[in-house]
Amino acid sequence: MRHMAMLAPYPNAIWAAVLTGGDLISWVERAATFFSPTKDGCARLANPDAPSFNFDMLHGVEAVIDPFQPAMFDPIGNLINPTAKRVRKLLYQDAPVDLDEQFLVSMTSYRGAGGGNFPGISGNADILRTDHDLTEALHRAVTHGAVAFDQTPSVWRFDSVHQRAGDYRNIARCARSSG
Repeated sequence: MRHMAMLAPYPNAIWAAVLTGGDLISWVERAATFFSPTKDGCARLANPDAPSFNFDMLHGVEAVIDPFQPAMFDPIGNLINPTAKRVRKLLYQDAPVDLDEQFLVSMTSYRGAGGGNFPGISGNADILRTDHDLTEALHRAVTHGAVAFDQTPSVWRFDSVHQRAGDYRNIARCARSSG
């Protein structure tokens, strides 16, 4: 149980909400604030101002992002650039997510109550609230053999267009010069 508490150190219940594909894209844009915007390829990849607990992964969808583009949200979730677009593709079952498609998204009670200021979760959202403790649920799943080897693709990928443009080489160059 101690190791389960390390995975989920804060008291949280399991909640869920129905979100649209558009909400999911905005959610991934919000999570992508974890990455530092960079103009010359010499910034840190991880934004030191962005709390790591707001780097959400939506299991079951695959996001292709361009971390070199400006962020849509600031590190605390305020919309700062509505036209910014780091999400190049969001796929569900190998197909692009339709903006109007509906998804049932499970989350912690912290996130469902508005923690992290994520899009789609507001006073108007229909939230399914349970009293099922996340740490206990993880413990039950592991001890009863309910955890299987994950065959799903990676949740996050970087857009490869920048490899051709040399941005990744610039990051390597910057890492060598700063070390």
